[in-house]
Amino acid sequence: MNPAMETVHQRVEAVRARPFEPVTGEADDGALTTGLVQAWIADASDALGRLMVAGIAHPDPELPETFDLLSERAAALGTGTAARGFAVLAEWTRALRPGPPDLTTRMQLAHETWREAMALLAWLRLFRADIDLASAAVRARGERSDGAERADLPRYTDRVYVDGLTLSAEQRLVVVGHDEHGQQVLAFDPLASGDADDPFGSPVISRLFQEQMWLGDLAGCALDFDRHPYTRRGNTILVQPAFRAVPLRLPTDRPLGGPGVEVFEAHCSADGEALVVRPRDGGRVVVGRTFEFNVRKRLAALGRPGLSLRLVGLPRREGRVIIACDDEGQTRFPAIDARCWRVHPEVLAAATVSASVWLRAAAAMFGGHPGPERERLFRDVATAKLAGLDAWRLVWWSARLGADALDLVVPEVPGPSAEDGFVAVWGHLWNGGGEDALKALYAARYESVPEPALPDVCARTLLLDAVTGDRDAALAYLEAHLVHLRRTGKSAPVLPPSLHLVMLADTLAWLTAGDRSGPVGDALQLPSVPLRERLAQKLYRWRVHGETHELADTLALGALCAWGATVVG
Repeated sequence: MNPAMETVHQRVEAVRARPFEPVTGEADDGALTTGLVQAWIADASDALGRLMVAGIAHPDPELPETFDLLSERAAALGTGTAARGFAVLAEWTRALRPGPPDLTTRMQLAHETWREAMALLAWLRLFRADIDLASAAVRARGERSDGAERADLPRYTDRVYVDGLTLSAEQRLVVVGHDEHGQQVLAFDPLASGDADDPFGSPVISRLFQEQMWLGDLAGCALDFDRHPYTRRGNTILVQPAFRAVPLRLPTDRPLGGPGVEVFEAHCSADGEALVVRPRDGGRVVVGRTFEFNVRKRLAALGRPGLSLRLVGLPRREGRVIIACDDEGQTRFPAIDARCWRVHPEVLAAATVSASVWLRAAAAMFGGHPGPERERLFRDVATAKLAGLDAWRLVWWSARLGADALDLVVPEVPGPSAEDGFVAVWGHLWNGGGEDALKALYAARYESVPEPALPDVCARTLLLDAVTGDRDAALAYLEAHLVHLRRTGKSAPVLPPSLHLVMLADTLAWLTAGDRSGPVGDALQLPSVPLRERLAQKLYRWRVHGETHELADTLALGALCAWGATVVG
Protein backbone atom coordinates (compact mmCIF):
# COMPACT_ATOMS: atom_id res chain seq x y z
CA MET A 1 0.00 0.00 0.00
CA ASN A 2 1.49 3.36 -1.00
CA PRO A 3 1.90 6.11 1.66
CA ALA A 4 -1.06 8.15 0.40
CA MET A 5 -3.40 5.15 0.49
CA GLU A 6 -2.07 4.16 3.93
CA THR A 7 -2.90 7.62 5.25
CA VAL A 8 -6.44 7.40 3.87
CA HIS A 9 -6.81 3.92 5.33
CA GLN A 10 -5.68 5.09 8.77
CA ARG A 11 -8.14 7.99 8.58
CA VAL A 12 -11.01 5.66 7.72
CA GLU A 13 -10.12 3.34 10.60
CA ALA A 14 -9.92 6.30 12.99
CA VAL A 15 -13.33 7.55 11.89
CA ARG A 16 -14.80 4.07 12.23
CA ALA A 17 -13.50 3.76 15.78
CA ARG A 18 -14.90 7.14 16.79
CA PRO A 19 -18.27 6.82 18.62
CA PHE A 20 -21.25 8.79 17.36
CA GLU A 21 -21.95 11.80 19.53
CA PRO A 22 -25.58 12.89 19.84
CA VAL A 23 -26.33 16.50 18.93
CA THR A 24 -27.55 18.21 22.09
CA GLY A 25 -29.04 21.58 22.84
CA GLU A 26 -31.60 23.62 20.95
CA ALA A 27 -32.36 22.28 17.45
CA ASP A 28 -31.33 25.30 15.40
CA ASP A 29 -28.91 26.02 12.58
CA GLY A 30 -25.99 25.99 15.00
CA ALA A 31 -26.39 22.26 15.59
CA LEU A 32 -25.37 21.65 11.97
CA THR A 33 -21.94 23.15 12.47
CA THR A 34 -20.75 20.46 14.86
CA GLY A 35 -17.50 18.66 14.10
CA LEU A 36 -19.34 15.42 13.43
CA VAL A 37 -21.16 16.76 10.38
CA GLN A 38 -18.14 18.68 9.11
CA ALA A 39 -15.98 15.55 9.42
CA TRP A 40 -18.53 13.52 7.47
CA ILE A 41 -18.60 16.13 4.67
CA ALA A 42 -14.80 16.03 4.44
CA ASP A 43 -14.68 12.23 4.35
CA ALA A 44 -17.50 12.04 1.77
CA SER A 45 -15.72 14.54 -0.49
CA ASP A 46 -12.46 12.64 -0.11
CA ALA A 47 -14.04 9.30 -1.06
CA LEU A 48 -15.81 10.71 -4.10
CA GLY A 49 -12.57 12.42 -5.12
CA ARG A 50 -10.73 9.10 -4.94
CA LEU A 51 -13.39 7.56 -7.20
CA MET A 52 -12.92 10.33 -9.75
CA VAL A 53 -9.11 9.99 -9.68
CA ALA A 54 -8.92 6.19 -9.75
CA GLY A 55 -11.56 5.97 -12.48
CA ILE A 56 -14.84 4.12 -12.70
CA ALA A 57 -13.48 1.19 -14.71
CA HIS A 58 -10.99 0.15 -12.01
CA PRO A 59 -12.08 1.66 -8.68
CA ASP A 60 -9.86 1.79 -5.62
CA PRO A 61 -10.13 -1.59 -3.81
CA GLU A 62 -10.89 0.12 -0.49
CA LEU A 63 -13.69 2.32 -1.85
CA PRO A 64 -16.60 -0.15 -1.36
CA GLU A 65 -15.77 -0.45 2.35
CA THR A 66 -15.37 3.32 2.64
CA PHE A 67 -18.74 3.91 0.95
CA ASP A 68 -20.38 1.43 3.34
CA LEU A 69 -18.95 3.40 6.27
CA LEU A 70 -20.14 6.72 4.85
CA SER A 71 -23.62 5.27 4.29
CA GLU A 72 -23.83 4.14 7.92
CA ARG A 73 -22.72 7.54 9.19
CA ALA A 74 -25.13 9.36 6.87
CA ALA A 75 -28.01 7.25 8.20
CA ALA A 76 -26.97 8.13 11.77
CA LEU A 77 -26.96 11.82 10.82
CA GLY A 78 -30.46 11.52 9.36
CA THR A 79 -29.52 12.21 5.71
CA GLY A 80 -31.43 9.46 3.91
CA THR A 81 -30.51 10.57 0.40
CA ALA A 82 -26.78 10.33 1.12
CA ALA A 83 -27.21 7.02 2.97
CA ARG A 84 -28.93 5.46 -0.04
CA GLY A 85 -26.49 7.00 -2.52
CA PHE A 86 -23.37 5.76 -0.76
CA ALA A 87 -24.92 2.31 -0.26
CA VAL A 88 -25.50 2.09 -4.03
CA LEU A 89 -21.95 3.23 -4.77
CA ALA A 90 -20.61 0.61 -2.36
CA GLU A 91 -22.56 -2.13 -4.12
CA TRP A 92 -21.64 -1.05 -7.64
CA THR A 93 -17.95 -0.38 -7.03
CA ARG A 94 -17.75 -3.80 -5.37
CA ALA A 95 -19.35 -5.33 -8.49
CA LEU A 96 -16.78 -3.59 -10.69
CA ARG A 97 -13.96 -5.44 -8.90
CA PRO A 98 -12.96 -7.54 -10.78
CA GLY A 99 -16.07 -6.71 -12.76
CA PRO A 100 -18.53 -8.52 -15.04
CA PRO A 101 -16.76 -10.42 -17.84
CA ASP A 102 -19.28 -9.15 -20.38
CA LEU A 103 -18.07 -5.87 -21.89
CA THR A 104 -21.52 -4.38 -22.45
CA THR A 105 -22.67 -5.17 -18.90
CA ARG A 106 -19.48 -3.71 -17.50
CA MET A 107 -19.83 -0.51 -19.54
CA GLN A 108 -23.46 -0.11 -18.46
CA LEU A 109 -22.57 -0.65 -14.80
CA ALA A 110 -19.72 1.87 -15.04
CA HIS A 111 -22.08 4.38 -16.68
CA GLU A 112 -24.67 3.98 -13.90
CA THR A 113 -21.94 4.26 -11.24
CA TRP A 114 -20.73 7.50 -12.79
CA ARG A 115 -24.25 8.95 -12.89
CA GLU A 116 -24.85 8.04 -9.24
CA ALA A 117 -21.53 9.61 -8.21
CA MET A 118 -22.34 12.82 -10.11
CA ALA A 119 -25.79 13.02 -8.49
CA LEU A 120 -24.29 12.50 -5.05
CA LEU A 121 -21.68 15.19 -5.71
CA ALA A 122 -24.44 17.63 -6.70
CA TRP A 123 -26.36 16.83 -3.52
CA LEU A 124 -23.20 17.21 -1.42
CA ARG A 125 -22.56 20.70 -2.86
CA LEU A 126 -26.06 21.78 -1.80
CA PHE A 127 -25.56 20.18 1.62
CA ARG A 128 -22.24 21.98 2.11
CA ALA A 129 -23.77 25.30 1.00
CA ASP A 130 -26.46 24.95 3.66
CA ILE A 131 -23.83 24.22 6.32
CA ASP A 132 -21.79 27.26 5.29
CA LEU A 133 -24.85 29.51 5.43
CA ALA A 134 -25.80 28.13 8.83
CA SER A 135 -22.28 28.70 10.13
CA ALA A 136 -22.32 32.28 8.88
CA ALA A 137 -25.67 32.89 10.58
CA VAL A 138 -24.38 31.51 13.88
CA ARG A 139 -21.23 33.63 13.72
CA ALA A 140 -23.32 36.71 12.91
CA ARG A 141 -25.52 36.13 15.95
CA GLY A 142 -22.48 35.64 18.19
CA GLU A 143 -20.54 38.67 16.92
CA ARG A 144 -23.24 41.32 17.45
CA SER A 145 -21.97 43.82 19.99
CA ASP A 146 -25.35 44.99 21.28
CA GLY A 147 -26.34 41.50 22.42
CA ALA A 148 -29.83 41.91 20.94
CA GLU A 149 -31.40 38.76 19.45
CA ARG A 150 -31.73 39.15 15.68
CA ALA A 151 -35.06 38.17 14.20
CA ASP A 152 -34.85 34.98 12.17
CA LEU A 153 -35.26 35.00 8.40
CA PRO A 154 -38.92 35.07 7.33
CA ARG A 155 -40.37 31.57 7.29
CA TYR A 156 -43.42 30.21 5.47
CA THR A 157 -45.81 27.72 7.11
CA ASP A 158 -49.03 26.82 5.31
CA ARG A 159 -50.78 24.22 3.15
CA VAL A 160 -50.37 24.58 -0.63
CA TYR A 161 -52.52 22.85 -3.25
CA VAL A 162 -50.54 21.88 -6.38
CA ASP A 163 -51.93 23.30 -9.63
CA GLY A 164 -49.13 22.19 -11.95
CA LEU A 165 -45.43 22.02 -12.69
CA THR A 166 -42.90 23.65 -14.99
CA LEU A 167 -39.42 22.34 -15.67
CA SER A 168 -36.60 24.22 -17.33
CA ALA A 169 -33.87 22.72 -19.49
CA GLU A 170 -31.51 23.18 -16.53
CA GLN A 171 -33.66 20.77 -14.44
CA ARG A 172 -35.11 23.60 -12.33
CA LEU A 173 -38.54 22.55 -11.17
CA VAL A 174 -41.22 25.07 -10.20
CA VAL A 175 -44.25 23.76 -8.31
CA VAL A 176 -47.19 26.08 -9.02
CA GLY A 177 -49.94 26.14 -6.39
CA HIS A 178 -52.12 28.22 -4.07
CA ASP A 179 -52.59 28.29 -0.31
CA GLU A 180 -55.62 28.36 1.98
CA HIS A 181 -55.72 32.17 1.84
CA GLY A 182 -56.08 32.36 -1.95
CA GLN A 183 -52.51 33.43 -2.70
CA GLN A 184 -50.40 31.94 -5.48
CA VAL A 185 -47.34 30.02 -4.28
CA LEU A 186 -44.30 29.06 -6.38
CA ALA A 187 -41.95 26.51 -4.78
CA PHE A 188 -38.53 26.22 -6.44
CA ASP A 189 -36.59 22.95 -6.57
CA PRO A 190 -33.19 22.50 -8.31
CA LEU A 191 -33.23 18.82 -9.29
CA ALA A 192 -30.35 16.43 -9.75
CA SER A 193 -29.92 13.02 -11.37
CA GLY A 194 -33.02 13.29 -13.57
CA ASP A 195 -33.21 12.07 -17.16
CA ALA A 196 -33.69 15.20 -19.27
CA ASP A 197 -35.38 13.12 -22.00
CA ASP A 198 -37.89 11.54 -19.64
CA PRO A 199 -38.01 13.27 -16.23
CA PHE A 200 -41.17 11.37 -15.23
CA GLY A 201 -39.75 8.05 -16.31
CA SER A 202 -36.71 8.23 -14.05
CA PRO A 203 -36.20 9.14 -10.40
CA VAL A 204 -34.81 12.57 -9.53
CA ILE A 205 -33.02 13.87 -6.45
CA SER A 206 -35.16 16.66 -5.08
CA ARG A 207 -33.60 19.46 -3.03
CA LEU A 208 -37.03 20.59 -1.84
CA PHE A 209 -38.09 17.14 -0.59
CA GLN A 210 -34.53 15.99 0.26
CA GLU A 211 -35.00 12.54 -1.24
CA GLN A 212 -35.10 10.58 -4.45
CA MET A 213 -38.62 10.75 -5.86
CA TRP A 214 -40.84 10.61 -8.95
CA LEU A 215 -42.33 13.88 -10.14
CA GLY A 216 -45.60 12.16 -11.00
CA ASP A 217 -46.23 11.66 -7.27
CA LEU A 218 -46.98 15.38 -7.02
CA ALA A 219 -50.17 15.00 -9.05
CA GLY A 220 -53.29 15.59 -6.97
CA CYS A 221 -51.29 16.57 -3.88
CA ALA A 222 -51.35 19.19 -1.18
CA LEU A 223 -48.04 20.20 0.40
CA ASP A 224 -47.69 21.20 4.04
CA PHE A 225 -44.76 23.63 4.37
CA ASP A 226 -43.21 24.19 7.80
CA ARG A 227 -40.86 27.15 8.36
CA HIS A 228 -39.47 27.33 4.81
CA PRO A 229 -37.58 30.46 3.73
CA TYR A 230 -39.61 32.60 1.36
CA THR A 231 -39.93 35.99 -0.29
CA ARG A 232 -42.77 37.85 -1.97
CA ARG A 233 -43.17 39.15 -5.49
CA GLY A 234 -46.38 41.15 -5.63
CA ASN A 235 -49.15 38.78 -4.51
CA THR A 236 -47.06 35.68 -5.18
CA ILE A 237 -45.16 33.80 -2.46
CA LEU A 238 -41.82 32.34 -3.57
CA VAL A 239 -40.73 29.40 -1.39
CA GLN A 240 -37.18 28.05 -1.36
CA PRO A 241 -35.90 24.66 -0.11
CA ALA A 242 -34.97 24.41 3.56
CA PHE A 243 -32.38 22.10 5.01
CA ARG A 244 -34.12 21.28 8.28
CA ALA A 245 -37.66 20.88 6.87
CA VAL A 246 -39.38 19.14 3.96
CA PRO A 247 -42.96 19.67 2.82
CA LEU A 248 -45.35 16.87 3.73
CA ARG A 249 -47.26 15.42 0.77
CA LEU A 250 -50.99 14.82 1.35
CA PRO A 251 -53.67 13.56 -1.08
CA THR A 252 -56.40 16.02 -1.95
CA ASP A 253 -59.57 15.91 -4.03
CA ARG A 254 -59.69 19.64 -4.74
CA PRO A 255 -60.33 20.43 -8.42
CA LEU A 256 -57.55 21.83 -10.56
CA GLY A 257 -57.10 25.57 -10.66
CA GLY A 258 -56.45 28.39 -8.27
CA PRO A 259 -55.28 32.00 -8.10
CA GLY A 260 -52.78 32.94 -10.77
CA VAL A 261 -53.62 30.12 -13.22
CA GLU A 262 -56.30 29.68 -15.87
CA VAL A 263 -58.34 26.51 -16.42
CA PHE A 264 -59.74 26.30 -19.95
CA GLU A 265 -61.12 23.90 -22.54
CA ALA A 266 -59.12 23.54 -25.76
CA HIS A 267 -59.47 21.58 -28.99
CA CYS A 268 -56.25 19.92 -30.17
CA SER A 269 -55.81 18.77 -33.75
CA ALA A 270 -52.99 17.88 -36.10
CA ASP A 271 -52.61 20.19 -39.08
CA GLY A 272 -49.95 18.54 -41.22
CA GLU A 273 -46.71 18.51 -39.26
CA ALA A 274 -47.92 20.96 -36.59
CA LEU A 275 -50.22 20.51 -33.60
CA VAL A 276 -52.88 23.20 -33.29
CA VAL A 277 -54.34 23.99 -29.84
CA ARG A 278 -57.41 26.28 -29.96
CA PRO A 279 -58.83 27.43 -26.58
CA ARG A 280 -62.59 27.82 -26.62
CA ASP A 281 -62.26 31.23 -24.98
CA GLY A 282 -59.63 32.42 -27.47
CA GLY A 283 -56.08 33.46 -26.71
CA ARG A 284 -52.72 31.84 -27.45
CA VAL A 285 -51.21 28.68 -25.99
CA VAL A 286 -47.51 27.85 -25.80
CA VAL A 287 -47.23 24.32 -27.20
CA GLY A 288 -44.08 22.59 -25.98
CA ARG A 289 -42.39 19.72 -27.77
CA THR A 290 -43.27 17.11 -25.15
CA PHE A 291 -46.89 18.27 -24.86
CA GLU A 292 -47.24 17.93 -28.63
CA PHE A 293 -45.71 14.47 -28.46
CA ASN A 294 -48.20 13.37 -25.77
CA VAL A 295 -51.22 14.70 -27.67
CA ARG A 296 -50.09 12.93 -30.84
CA LYS A 297 -49.93 9.69 -28.86
CA ARG A 298 -53.46 10.31 -27.67
CA LEU A 299 -54.67 10.97 -31.21
CA ALA A 300 -52.98 7.77 -32.37
CA ALA A 301 -54.73 5.81 -29.62
CA LEU A 302 -58.16 7.28 -30.44
CA GLY A 303 -57.71 7.08 -34.20
CA ARG A 304 -59.23 10.48 -34.91
CA PRO A 305 -57.79 13.83 -36.00
CA GLY A 306 -58.75 15.88 -32.92
CA LEU A 307 -59.79 15.85 -29.27
CA SER A 308 -60.82 18.28 -26.52
CA LEU A 309 -58.83 18.66 -23.30
CA ARG A 310 -59.23 20.55 -20.03
CA LEU A 311 -55.93 22.34 -19.46
CA VAL A 312 -54.36 24.45 -16.74
CA GLY A 313 -52.29 27.34 -18.04
CA LEU A 314 -49.91 29.83 -16.48
CA PRO A 315 -50.49 33.20 -18.19
CA ARG A 316 -47.39 34.68 -19.78
CA ARG A 317 -46.76 37.43 -22.32
CA GLU A 318 -46.24 34.90 -25.14
CA GLY A 319 -49.39 32.94 -24.17
CA ARG A 320 -50.58 30.37 -21.67
CA VAL A 321 -47.89 27.91 -20.59
CA ILE A 322 -49.50 24.50 -20.00
CA ILE A 323 -48.67 23.19 -16.51
CA ALA A 324 -51.28 20.44 -16.01
CA CYS A 325 -54.15 18.61 -17.66
CA ASP A 326 -57.32 16.91 -16.42
CA ASP A 327 -57.23 13.53 -18.16
CA GLU A 328 -60.60 11.87 -17.41
CA GLY A 329 -60.53 13.05 -13.80
CA GLN A 330 -56.84 12.28 -13.25
CA THR A 331 -54.26 15.05 -12.99
CA ARG A 332 -51.39 14.85 -15.45
CA PHE A 333 -48.46 17.13 -16.16
CA PRO A 334 -48.33 16.89 -19.97
CA ALA A 335 -45.76 19.65 -20.35
CA ILE A 336 -43.10 17.28 -18.98
CA ASP A 337 -44.71 13.86 -18.57
CA ALA A 338 -43.41 11.78 -21.45
CA ARG A 339 -45.25 8.63 -20.35
CA CYS A 340 -48.89 9.67 -20.15
CA TRP A 341 -51.49 8.91 -22.80
CA ARG A 342 -50.10 5.63 -24.03
CA VAL A 343 -51.43 3.44 -26.81
CA HIS A 344 -52.29 0.23 -24.96
CA PRO A 345 -51.18 -3.11 -26.47
CA GLU A 346 -54.79 -4.34 -26.63
CA VAL A 347 -55.72 -1.33 -28.77
CA LEU A 348 -52.75 -1.95 -31.03
CA ALA A 349 -53.57 -5.65 -31.35
CA ALA A 350 -57.24 -5.02 -32.18
CA ALA A 351 -56.32 -2.45 -34.80
CA THR A 352 -53.80 -4.73 -36.55
CA VAL A 353 -55.79 -7.97 -36.55
CA SER A 354 -56.43 -7.68 -40.31
CA ALA A 355 -53.09 -6.15 -41.26
CA SER A 356 -50.12 -7.75 -42.97
CA VAL A 357 -48.32 -10.64 -41.30
CA TRP A 358 -45.23 -8.56 -40.48
CA LEU A 359 -47.23 -5.66 -39.03
CA ARG A 360 -49.22 -8.09 -36.85
CA ALA A 361 -45.96 -9.72 -35.78
CA ALA A 362 -44.39 -6.41 -34.84
CA ALA A 363 -47.50 -5.40 -32.85
CA ALA A 364 -47.46 -8.76 -31.04
CA MET A 365 -44.02 -7.97 -29.62
CA PHE A 366 -45.77 -5.63 -27.16
CA GLY A 367 -47.78 -8.54 -25.73
CA GLY A 368 -51.22 -7.33 -26.71
CA HIS A 369 -52.45 -10.31 -28.77
CA PRO A 370 -54.88 -12.73 -27.09
CA GLY A 371 -54.13 -16.46 -27.20
CA PRO A 372 -56.23 -17.51 -30.25
CA GLU A 373 -54.98 -14.59 -32.35
CA ARG A 374 -51.41 -15.33 -31.33
CA GLU A 375 -51.76 -18.96 -32.43
CA ARG A 376 -53.26 -17.87 -35.74
CA LEU A 377 -50.37 -15.45 -36.22
CA PHE A 378 -47.85 -18.23 -35.55
CA ARG A 379 -49.53 -20.39 -38.22
CA ASP A 380 -49.50 -17.54 -40.72
CA VAL A 381 -45.81 -16.94 -40.08
CA ALA A 382 -44.95 -20.63 -40.50
CA THR A 383 -46.74 -20.82 -43.87
CA ALA A 384 -45.58 -17.45 -45.22
CA LYS A 385 -43.63 -17.85 -48.46
CA LEU A 386 -41.20 -15.00 -48.06
CA ALA A 387 -37.59 -14.54 -49.03
CA GLY A 388 -34.83 -12.03 -48.44
CA LEU A 389 -35.56 -9.03 -46.24
CA ASP A 390 -39.18 -9.96 -45.40
CA ALA A 391 -38.11 -13.47 -44.42
CA TRP A 392 -35.39 -12.04 -42.17
CA ARG A 393 -37.98 -9.86 -40.46
CA LEU A 394 -40.17 -12.88 -39.61
CA VAL A 395 -37.29 -15.09 -38.48
CA TRP A 396 -36.01 -12.26 -36.30
CA TRP A 397 -39.48 -11.77 -34.80
CA SER A 398 -40.16 -15.46 -34.23
CA ALA A 399 -36.89 -15.86 -32.31
CA ARG A 400 -38.04 -13.20 -29.86
CA LEU A 401 -41.55 -14.50 -29.29
CA GLY A 402 -40.83 -18.22 -29.11
CA ALA A 403 -42.36 -19.29 -32.41
CA ASP A 404 -40.98 -22.36 -34.17
CA ALA A 405 -37.61 -21.81 -35.79
CA LEU A 406 -37.80 -20.95 -39.47
CA ASP A 407 -35.35 -21.50 -42.27
CA LEU A 408 -34.26 -18.30 -43.93
CA VAL A 409 -34.22 -18.34 -47.72
CA VAL A 410 -30.87 -16.81 -48.65
CA PRO A 411 -29.99 -15.87 -52.23
CA GLU A 412 -26.71 -17.31 -53.45
CA VAL A 413 -25.62 -13.88 -54.66
CA PRO A 414 -26.52 -10.92 -52.42
CA GLY A 415 -28.49 -8.16 -54.06
CA PRO A 416 -27.00 -4.74 -54.71
CA SER A 417 -28.48 -2.92 -51.73
CA ALA A 418 -26.86 -2.73 -48.30
CA GLU A 419 -29.97 -4.37 -46.78
CA ASP A 420 -29.64 -7.34 -49.16
CA GLY A 421 -26.01 -7.77 -48.14
CA PHE A 422 -26.86 -7.80 -44.44
CA VAL A 423 -29.64 -10.38 -44.94
CA ALA A 424 -27.24 -12.60 -46.90
CA VAL A 425 -24.60 -12.51 -44.16
CA TRP A 426 -27.16 -12.99 -41.42
CA GLY A 427 -28.79 -15.87 -43.29
CA HIS A 428 -25.49 -17.71 -43.70
CA LEU A 429 -24.91 -17.47 -39.97
CA TRP A 430 -28.48 -18.41 -39.05
CA ASN A 431 -28.50 -21.46 -41.32
CA GLY A 432 -25.01 -22.54 -40.26
CA GLY A 433 -23.20 -21.55 -43.44
CA GLY A 434 -19.70 -22.88 -44.03
CA GLU A 435 -16.58 -20.94 -43.09
CA ASP A 436 -15.34 -20.86 -46.69
CA ALA A 437 -18.55 -19.16 -47.87
CA LEU A 438 -18.28 -16.56 -45.13
CA LYS A 439 -14.63 -15.82 -45.93
CA ALA A 440 -15.46 -15.45 -49.62
CA LEU A 441 -18.32 -13.07 -48.83
CA TYR A 442 -16.08 -11.05 -46.51
CA ALA A 443 -13.29 -10.77 -49.10
CA ALA A 444 -15.66 -9.94 -51.94
CA ARG A 445 -17.71 -7.23 -50.30
CA TYR A 446 -16.72 -6.25 -46.76
CA GLU A 447 -12.96 -6.41 -46.41
CA SER A 448 -12.72 -2.73 -47.24
CA VAL A 449 -15.81 -0.52 -46.97
CA PRO A 450 -14.82 3.20 -47.25
CA GLU A 451 -18.13 4.84 -46.22
CA PRO A 452 -20.48 2.01 -45.30
CA ALA A 453 -24.21 2.35 -44.81
CA LEU A 454 -25.47 1.09 -41.47
CA PRO A 455 -26.54 -2.35 -42.84
CA ASP A 456 -22.99 -2.71 -44.26
CA VAL A 457 -21.57 -1.89 -40.81
CA CYS A 458 -23.74 -4.61 -39.27
CA ALA A 459 -22.80 -7.17 -41.92
CA ARG A 460 -19.09 -6.41 -41.63
CA THR A 461 -19.30 -6.66 -37.82
CA LEU A 462 -20.87 -10.11 -38.02
CA LEU A 463 -18.28 -11.30 -40.53
CA LEU A 464 -15.38 -9.88 -38.50
CA ASP A 465 -16.57 -11.97 -35.59
CA ALA A 466 -17.24 -15.13 -37.64
CA VAL A 467 -14.19 -15.03 -39.95
CA THR A 468 -11.45 -13.69 -37.65
CA GLY A 469 -12.82 -14.99 -34.36
CA ASP A 470 -11.89 -11.68 -32.71
CA ARG A 471 -15.12 -10.62 -30.99
CA ASP A 472 -13.48 -7.71 -29.20
CA ALA A 473 -12.33 -6.23 -32.51
CA ALA A 474 -15.82 -6.68 -33.98
CA LEU A 475 -17.41 -4.97 -30.97
CA ALA A 476 -14.89 -2.12 -31.14
CA TYR A 477 -15.69 -1.57 -34.83
CA LEU A 478 -19.44 -1.53 -34.10
CA GLU A 479 -19.02 0.73 -31.06
CA ALA A 480 -17.12 3.31 -33.12
CA HIS A 481 -20.13 3.67 -35.42
CA LEU A 482 -22.51 3.72 -32.44
CA VAL A 483 -20.59 6.62 -30.88
CA HIS A 484 -20.86 8.57 -34.14
CA LEU A 485 -24.58 7.77 -34.34
CA ARG A 486 -25.19 9.00 -30.77
CA ARG A 487 -23.41 12.28 -31.48
CA THR A 488 -25.37 12.99 -34.65
CA GLY A 489 -28.69 11.64 -33.37
CA LYS A 490 -29.70 14.71 -31.39
CA SER A 491 -32.54 15.52 -33.77
CA ALA A 492 -34.99 13.30 -35.59
CA PRO A 493 -34.07 14.20 -39.21
CA VAL A 494 -30.56 12.69 -38.98
CA LEU A 495 -31.58 9.40 -37.33
CA PRO A 496 -31.31 6.38 -39.65
CA PRO A 497 -34.43 4.50 -40.76
CA SER A 498 -35.98 2.22 -38.16
CA LEU A 499 -35.12 -0.85 -40.24
CA HIS A 500 -31.42 -0.03 -40.02
CA LEU A 501 -31.66 0.52 -36.26
CA VAL A 502 -33.37 -2.87 -35.86
CA MET A 503 -30.49 -4.46 -37.77
CA LEU A 504 -28.06 -2.66 -35.49
CA ALA A 505 -29.87 -3.89 -32.35
CA ASP A 506 -29.91 -7.43 -33.70
CA THR A 507 -26.19 -7.34 -34.50
CA LEU A 508 -25.39 -6.08 -31.03
CA ALA A 509 -27.53 -8.85 -29.52
CA TRP A 510 -25.73 -11.47 -31.57
CA LEU A 511 -22.33 -10.36 -30.31
CA THR A 512 -23.07 -9.48 -26.68
CA ALA A 513 -25.93 -11.64 -25.45
CA GLY A 514 -25.32 -14.83 -27.36
CA ASP A 515 -29.10 -15.11 -27.54
CA ARG A 516 -30.96 -13.12 -30.15
CA SER A 517 -34.05 -13.01 -27.96
CA GLY A 518 -32.27 -11.02 -25.24
CA PRO A 519 -33.07 -7.37 -24.42
CA VAL A 520 -30.75 -5.21 -26.49
CA GLY A 521 -32.50 -2.01 -27.54
CA ASP A 522 -31.36 0.17 -24.67
CA ALA A 523 -27.74 -0.83 -25.25
CA LEU A 524 -27.85 1.37 -28.37
CA GLN A 525 -28.13 4.42 -26.07
CA LEU A 526 -29.73 6.54 -28.79
CA PRO A 527 -31.57 9.79 -27.97
CA SER A 528 -35.00 8.70 -26.78
CA VAL A 529 -37.07 11.82 -27.47
CA PRO A 530 -36.82 11.75 -31.31
CA LEU A 531 -37.31 7.97 -31.28
CA ARG A 532 -40.45 8.24 -29.15
CA GLU A 533 -41.72 11.02 -31.36
CA ARG A 534 -41.08 8.93 -34.45
CA LEU A 535 -43.13 6.04 -33.05
CA ALA A 536 -45.97 8.35 -31.97
CA GLN A 537 -45.95 9.98 -35.40
CA LYS A 538 -46.05 6.63 -37.22
CA LEU A 539 -48.95 5.43 -35.07
CA TYR A 540 -50.85 8.66 -35.63
CA ARG A 541 -50.44 8.60 -39.42
CA TRP A 542 -51.45 4.97 -39.56
CA ARG A 543 -54.58 5.36 -37.41
CA VAL A 544 -55.75 8.60 -39.05
CA HIS A 545 -54.46 8.33 -42.62
CA GLY A 546 -53.85 4.58 -43.04
CA GLU A 547 -50.15 5.17 -43.74
CA THR A 548 -48.01 2.10 -42.93
CA HIS A 549 -44.63 3.20 -44.30
CA GLU A 550 -41.90 2.01 -41.89
CA LEU A 551 -44.51 1.43 -39.16
CA ALA A 552 -43.70 -2.26 -38.65
CA ASP A 553 -39.95 -1.65 -38.30
CA THR A 554 -40.57 1.28 -35.94
CA LEU A 555 -42.89 -0.88 -33.81
CA ALA A 556 -40.27 -3.64 -33.69
CA LEU A 557 -37.57 -1.21 -32.61
CA GLY A 558 -39.84 0.31 -29.96
CA ALA A 559 -40.60 -3.12 -28.52
CA LEU A 560 -36.88 -3.62 -27.83
CA CYS A 561 -36.39 -0.36 -25.95
CA ALA A 562 -37.57 1.17 -22.71
CA TRP A 563 -38.70 4.25 -24.62
CA GLY A 564 -41.13 2.05 -26.56
CA ALA A 565 -43.11 1.47 -23.36
CA THR A 566 -43.67 5.24 -23.12
CA VAL A 567 -45.72 5.09 -26.31
CA VAL A 568 -47.14 1.56 -26.37
CA GLY A 569 -47.64 -0.11 -23.02
